[in-house]
Amino acid sequence: MNTIPGTNQMLTAHTTRLTIGMLFENMPNEQQEYLSQILAGVTSVAEKQDVNLLCFAGGHLYHTFYNQFDTQRNILYELVTEHTVDGLIILGTINTYAPIQKTIEFYQRYSHLPLVHIGLPLENVPTVVATETVGLYDTVVHLIQDHHYQRIAFINSPENRPTARPRYQAYVQALTDNGIAVDPALIVPGDWTVRAGREAIGVLLDQRQADVQAIVASNDNMALGALEALEARGIHVPYDMALTGFDDTQMARLATPSLTTVRQSMFELGAQGLRTLLAKVAGEEVPLQVMLPTELIIRQSCGCPDPLVAQAMTEVSAAAAQPAERILRSEREQIIAELAPLIGATKKAVVWLEDLLAAFASDIDDESAGVFISTLDKILRQVIQSGGDIRQWQNVISALRSYLRPCSGDPTLGARAENLWHQARVFIGEATRKALAQQQLHVDQQNITVRIFGQVLVTTFDFATLLDIIAAHMPELGIPACYLALYEDPQPYAYPQPAPEWSRLVLAYYETESPLSTPRVEVDTLERRFRSTLLLPPELWPRDRRYTWIVEPLYFQNDQLGFAILEMGSAESPVYEIVREQISSAFKSVLLFQEQKRTEAALAQAYAHVEQQVHERTRELEQEISERKQAEAMQQILIAELEAKNTELERFTYTVSHDLKSPLITISGFTGFLEQDMLAGDLEQAREDMTHIGTAVARMKRLLDELLELSRIGRIMNPPEEVPFADIAHEAIEMVRGLIETRGVEVVISPDLPTIHGDRARLVEVVQNLVDNACKFMGEQPQPRIEIGTRQDGDEPVFYVRDNGIGIDPQYHDKVFGLFDKLDPQSEGTGIGLTLVKRIVETHGGRIWIESEGAGKGSTFCFTLPNKRQRPNDVPFQKG
Repeated sequence: MNTIPGTNQMLTAHTTRLTIGMLFENMPNEQQEYLSQILAGVTSVAEKQDVNLLCFAGGHLYHTFYNQFDTQRNILYELVTEHTVDGLIILGTINTYAPIQKTIEFYQRYSHLPLVHIGLPLENVPTVVATETVGLYDTVVHLIQDHHYQRIAFINSPENRPTARPRYQAYVQALTDNGIAVDPALIVPGDWTVRAGREAIGVLLDQRQADVQAIVASNDNMALGALEALEARGIHVPYDMALTGFDDTQMARLATPSLTTVRQSMFELGAQGLRTLLAKVAGEEVPLQVMLPTELIIRQSCGCPDPLVAQAMTEVSAAAAQPAERILRSEREQIIAELAPLIGATKKAVVWLEDLLAAFASDIDDESAGVFISTLDKILRQVIQSGGDIRQWQNVISALRSYLRPCSGDPTLGARAENLWHQARVFIGEATRKALAQQQLHVDQQNITVRIFGQVLVTTFDFATLLDIIAAHMPELGIPACYLALYEDPQPYAYPQPAPEWSRLVLAYYETESPLSTPRVEVDTLERRFRSTLLLPPELWPRDRRYTWIVEPLYFQNDQLGFAILEMGSAESPVYEIVREQISSAFKSVLLFQEQKRTEAALAQAYAHVEQQVHERTRELEQEISERKQAEAMQQILIAELEAKNTELERFTYTVSHDLKSPLITISGFTGFLEQDMLAGDLEQAREDMTHIGTAVARMKRLLDELLELSRIGRIMNPPEEVPFADIAHEAIEMVRGLIETRGVEVVISPDLPTIHGDRARLVEVVQNLVDNACKFMGEQPQPRIEIGTRQDGDEPVFYVRDNGIGIDPQYHDKVFGLFDKLDPQSEGTGIGLTLVKRIVETHGGRIWIESEGAGKGSTFCFTLPNKRQRPNDVPFQKG
């Protein structure tokens, strides 16, 4: 039994049964069949062996295949530990685009766990893999020897490892063995997608203008993309050009023309992968490679006739010269043994064939019996219910017709049998059509349910209400259990960084056994804090039943949120990813809304603080005026000062109001747009709305911070001290080192800088702001340079920060020190920096000005700092 470091509880997931982890990357719909079939195989064995499954739906390593934020999915790989799984299956498609050394390092991370890999062989890692070379070799040989093609193009695997792929090697070997030279112009890289197949046709026929007779694609997706592109150009497959694929997906079988391809049993890959891992967990010796066979499936796209049509025309076997009833008695077992592999050599297949043969015999003996079609109907329903392919039964009917066609000497029985075969074919065709229609109807209904779920999520910005909505819709989505956890202190993820250590479970929804026919639903929104690598608080792991759970990441663009655990139920595979996206978007919207509310509260507090400062300063001025009324000369000075302060205050209030309202208006406007876009399901526009809101919030925060900083100057200062100005300059340079290096600016500090007396921290702000300002306004200067120095004007030292940037027209020299005054409204910053500089210098009793001849002449900011005996401003120094 596994114990968890840092807790006193034992992880109950391991107390009664094994828990097997499975790592795979999320796939779009066109790739989904490969994953779903492998997962179905793993799940089948897990159910039979009473083993739990914990599936981690991460992303590709070192590759953003679907969008630029895919790498955020890989945080799930950090949550896989021996505390939650007893063994691990890794689907090799995770490493499709990773260098081989990085792939090895990834697998070594889990070397402490029993591990099995499904995919291309890896050194010292037990691997289950299909014999890809055999199937693809047979395909190319078929095109050469049976169809006499010489110019055969190949749509390869990803370009980063083109020659390491077995399918490529089989293509080359088949050409070589048949005396055909390999032509690089006929080889095009792909990435397994339909889009890559379409693009490959453009490369072959447009860019290279290659002479092509046939195309072999590394998988069915790329073959289907190529088929689409060829048909769009008026090139008809197979009459103008042959085409083949690899995998034997459902879309390959349904395509027009049906696709000649290589069948690898993806279901069996998954099943064998788990069987091998369970043997390893049990301590048994397992081979480093388990090879599963592949098979060339010939259909129309290579130029061969439709297999169903061809089989329907099969010649009557020699045994058919005997009466059908005699064949059924003497060769029944042999017929069943030969037909069972057509539909899967299982016990069910044998029973189905026995029942069908018995029904056929009954209808041949007695035309009124009418049990053959009803028996076939029952069988096909069971096939559909078990997830089988009923179209395979057309092959069964063709083979049975070949075996059991009565002798020509009995035309009545012969006509009766032919009627039964014809009825069976029509019935199977109609059943296939209905099954596909039912499947599509189910998908459509589920899509509607998922769409409604997404629409409902965007109607609330209250977190508790959002959790209630999610729990209420889980039964409709076919998800029997759902656990949602949010990280504490999340950061954008980059592999292989660790995941946040702690998480909070915010929702636990699960169905439980009920005495009634319908399950009882439990919903728990009591937050629990737990270590992220535990996935759940220990007390919530199921103790009395097996489960298959999918762990999905919750993130929005680069913002990590947490993770969801969804139990596999009746929902189709793509639903889990859609639910993940919708929950992630809803969580992000709620968090943004909460942040907006906090910002509004902070803004209101800032307004109150500014008003309080205004009132305090007004009272101070009034008191000064009343105390100095006796001195007429001083009275005029104080009145003038008061008028100036009031003017500044009025301008300050107006400017603050204007600049702070602008972000608020932006937030308000785009919040409305966000709601409209989310209701409309326009996620892309909603993302843009949230970007605008975030930008406005950031600008508002920066404005408030700098206004508060400005308000402190003159009221709160640090104790003055003797400090070399060179130390101040060096400290300021370090504060903006990143900007200096980014823009390639040379900074020169004069060696003869004097020692000054003042507030060291504030004076560092002066130099920092001036250097920052100079860096930002260098323009296109190829050799940007900043000089910090001093000169002597009479008895007064003048400090300066000189640059060779864009310069400032003399008419704007005074304007740049004004609050929020920016010569370029689109430039960086808020327009407060130089105001801060001026205020600090004047608080020290100095003055500041600009020397510049105008555009392209550079700028020199000069300021004076009186010594301590000359400091005129009686400012109380407080620790700020």
